[in-house]
Amino acid sequence: MRISQLTNATPASRPAAPARPEQQSEPQETFSPSRASRKATVAKITGAGCVLAGGVAAARIAAEVASAPGLATKVALGAGVVASAAAGLMAADFASGVFHWAIDNYPDENTPLVGGIAKEFQNHHDTPSMDHVSVWENVAPAATAMVGPMAALAIFTPHPMLAAAGLAFTGGSVLAQASHRWSHMSNPPTTAKVLQKLGISQTSANHAKHHTDPFDEYYCIVNGKFNPLLTRTNFWRKMEKGVHKMTGAEPNSWKDPNVKALAMGEVTKAELLGK
Repeated sequence: MRISQLTNATPASRPAAPARPEQQSEPQETFSPSRASRKATVAKITGAGCVLAGGVAAARIAAEVASAPGLATKVALGAGVVASAAAGLMAADFASGVFHWAIDNYPDENTPLVGGIAKEFQNHHDTPSMDHVSVWENVAPAATAMVGPMAALAIFTPHPMLAAAGLAFTGGSVLAQASHRWSHMSNPPTTAKVLQKLGISQTSANHAKHHTDPFDEYYCIVNGKFNPLLTRTNFWRKMEKGVHKMTGAEPNSWKDPNVKALAMGEVTKAELLGK
């Protein structure tokens, strides 16, 4: 009986899930070099806009801290800024998990508005590598959504602590797909390795726990810090039960009967652990 969502076991120790039906190959969209080039250029421009806006906002926050009267005030404000940034990054990690869980489990490629991204995320389980495009293209959807708020933070920088939280949340949201990409690389760039060691970006070991059928846990992809807590508290199963109660929809994770049984309260964690 499957117990992986209840433990910190590595993917190698997880029981084998039922074989997934073989997917039929689908016709591929006609490749257009000019279209691909335009898409890559737009992605770089949007990403550069986020970097520029984030840099300006960070500089203004630092200037506010530096201009605070007295050393004690500077230290206190600086500590508050760091704490606020940490909170913002954690909020981005949690938000990335909610989005990832939802897009993995409920829509399909025919769902209006999100069908394309749902197909991309769900097919990613079978083809995990993300380096067939540039990192700018990986982060482009989030960058497009966040460049406006980041620009607003740069122009109208509020109190340094509030600005730091906002900047960390928006920046973390943009980082999510880059972090996701790097977690699938055996030798990521030096910048990625530094961010992983600092706990800002997700490690390969953390994300690997998501990539085992039925892909029912470890959805957070900014730094993955929320993942152990959400698994330990059965958070995703509670969310799935709530959605099922309200809409009748069953998530893809329920293709594993043990996941559904746990979500619906038909078994307990202790029973799944064999105690």
